[in-house]
Amino acid sequence: MRRAVLLIVILTVVSVGLGLWMDFSQRDVAREYLDGAAQIRSLLLEAQWEKATYEQAYQYARWQGDAKWLNCFLSHHHTRAVSTAMVELGSALEYGWEDEALRALDQLEDALGDVESSDFPHWENIL
Repeated sequence: MRRAVLLIVILTVVSVGLGLWMDFSQRDVAREYLDGAAQIRSLLLEAQWEKATYEQAYQYARWQGDAKWLNCFLSHHHTRAVSTAMVELGSALEYGWEDEALRALDQLEDALGDVESSDFPHWENIL
């Protein structure tokens, strides 16, 4: 009996610890990409199109790798929304469409906000 209780306690602590680690990892990755999106926005507003295009391509290449392991943690529609917004942003930057680039950045930030907080243990997600 004592061994069973000890096993239950250990497995519970390990499970909760791994769950929190996954949530914090997911949140940290989303915040890194939000910082990158803010940098792209500032480059875009300063009319530095080449640098903004390069930064977007770099962020998108990183995202393609991170999206693979993030799909194990959260719903695929969140990662697809980020990928779609990044592709739209890349197209808008390539053609020099400022309005569309700003809209794509808004969509990207919204999608990354969903990635950041979708499964994080906030009261609204717990209740």
